[in-house]
Amino acid sequence: MKTYKREAYEIKFTVVETRYFPPEGFGAVNLGLIFVRDIDDLTGNLLRHEAIHTLQAREMLYVFHLLLYGLEFVVKWCICRDFWTAYRSISTEQEAYNNSWNLNYRRERRRFAFRKYIFTMYKNRKT
Repeated sequence: MKTYKREAYEIKFTVVETRYFPPEGFGAVNLGLIFVRDIDDLTGNLLRHEAIHTLQAREMLYVFHLLLYGLEFVVKWCICRDFWTAYRSISTEQEAYNNSWNLNYRRERRRFAFRKYIFTMYKNRKT
């Protein structure tokens, strides 16, 4: 296990590289520390995605962020019965995925911006 320091949107992170966490299929998991399997996979886009999650967690005092995240996942999984669709339908994930490309998002973002995604389901746009 190794630790690194990274920064995105003027937010400093401690990144922990581990062998078994996050689960396969996830690039990173943000629990106050960012966990990755391979530090080379932590691209600028993924780091900005995790920075957006940090902003969300700070607004909701971390505990409420985790509670909303878990509750919203369960409700959306009950609706669609598909793990990945339910995961991508979580409002905080939708905000992070939709805005991680925007280098100015921290300055443009309004507080609790994830609210506009709460009642929307992710639509897989395979073409």
